[in-house]
Formats: sequence, C-alpha cells, structure tokens
Amino acid sequence: MRTRPLTLSAAALLSGFLSVAAITTNGEGIFVPNFVTSTVTRFDSSGNGSVFASGLASATGLAFDGSGNLYVACNDPNNIVKLDSSGHASVFAHWGVWEAEGMAFDRSGNLYVANVYDNTIVRFDQNGNGSVFASGLSSPTGLACDSAGNLYVANRGNSTIYEFDAGGHRSIFASGLLGPINGLTFGSGGNLFLTTQGLNNTIEEFDSAGHGSVFPTSGLIPRVPWGLSFDSSGNLFVVDAYSGFGQVVKFDSTGHGSFFADIPGAGGSFIAVQPVPEPSAFAVLGLGMGALAGRWWRSTARWWGWCQPS
Repeated sequence: MRTRPLTLSAAALLSGFLSVAAITTNGEGIFVPNFVTSTVTRFDSSGNGSVFASGLASATGLAFDGSGNLYVACNDPNNIVKLDSSGHASVFAHWGVWEAEGMAFDRSGNLYVANVYDNTIVRFDQNGNGSVFASGLSSPTGLACDSAGNLYVANRGNSTIYEFDAGGHRSIFASGLLGPINGLTFGSGGNLFLTTQGLNNTIEEFDSAGHGSVFPTSGLIPRVPWGLSFDSSGNLFVVDAYSGFGQVVKFDSTGHGSFFADIPGAGGSFIAVQPVPEPSAFAVLGLGMGALAGRWWRSTARWWGWCQPS
C-alpha cells in the first residue's frame, strides 16, 4: 500500500538555506543631510522619514563607501563623520578651513570632497589622511566617480564639468551647460546625470563622450534641483532646494516626476541612496546547497513512495 503523501514540503525543510540570503541583503534607504537641523534623515522606499543621525553641525555632502558606511561632511567644525549601518558616529577626518559640498568615493576607496571655500578638491585616503587633489576651480559642487576611477567635478563658476584622472590631470568633459551645475551622479548605464540651476532648472544627461541632452521630465519638476541619486530600480531622486521649501522629487524611468518626501527644516542639498550589497559567498553557497538538497529530497521521496511523481 502506498503511504499517504507527506504535507511537509521540501521548501519548508530547506528554509534554513534560504534564510541565509535574506539576512545578507539589506533594503535601500534614501539619505539626505540637513544643514539646518544638523541631522541625516533616512527615507524608506515609500518616503517615510526618520532621523538616522543627529548632532552633525551644518551637514552638507554625503557618500557611501563600498562597505555601506555613510560619510557626511560637517562644516562646523570642519569634520567628516563616518556613520555605520546603525547610525553610530565617529570622526573620520578633519580639515582646516572649508565649505564642503559634494562628496564621492573612487574604486580604490579614496574619498573626494569639494571645497567651495578655497575652490579645491580634497582627497582623503582610507585612513583619513587628506591632501589637496585639485585647485584653481570656481565654486565646485557636485562630484561623481566612474567605474574607471576618474573623478568628475561640477564647476558652478563657468558651468563646466571637469574630468580628473587618478593622477590629477584635468580635462574638460563638457562645457557651455544650461546653467550653474549643482549635483552629479552616474546612472546604471554609465551616463552622467546633472542638475542645473537658473532659468532652466533642468536635469541633463551625458554619454561617455561628453555629448549631452536634456533629460525629458514631466509631472512635478524641482524649482531648484540640487543633489541627485539613482536607486537599483532606475528611479532618480532629486533634492529640490528651493528656499524654505525643501523636498525630494522622484522620477521614474520615463522621466515622470512625483512628490516623494518633505525635507525637515528645508535644509537639504545633497542625497545618497544606500547601495544594496551583493549576496555574500556564504549566501550563494547556501542557496546552491539548498537546490541540491531539494533535488535529493524529491528523488528520495519519490523512490520511497512518499509523494506522487510530478
């Protein structure tokens, strides 16, 4: 007589393997520093915000390193503060006098900070040792690094984007833009996106050769677009830094803009999306073992007559 089929599925028996992947992948968060409230606010994917860290005097620029730690430029005093995933703060580096704006990490783990006070770019190594990487700029604001390790600088003073190689050699990537440039970020396809301020208040997109076009937008349009960042789904988040009316606008892949969240105190300029870490090798191994075990379970159960062949 055939034994009654078991009700416990192979998937249930293998839940121990599957949970490994779940605990090694964190959801994305959207982070905005606030120079008015001296905080960093974390927004979830629905736009619900909560204070992630406080006591960050005149917080402006921010950037994530490859390990998911968040670095924030504080202009009073002139520190860079490192925040771990729980929001615990420690001083990463100190610089003499500056007015920090955009920040970016390169592939080697060096951190770049735009210093409007003396029109320089300061580079910090992984130990927090700083040095002037580039000088002679004019109101540098947004920064972004490409996958090859080149640094791109939004130079507001002459509406130009400069490209710097790892050795500090400067070249013009794009010039004659539609207005003073505020923020820079790279999309998943390798194109560079930027915000310009003035009569146009636009978002522009440039390919690797420096050929640009206006990013088509509809719906809600930021009045003073500043920092911008993409999430892993291709949505673009832009800070609207209009005086006394700070908010984040979300653009979908078609360029349609909609309200995402208010910025408390209207003191936000830059924005960063928390990177989603790749599954660890242990997680991948666990999923592979789970698949093999599932095949073994189905074969054994079928041989003993515990379940009907599929």
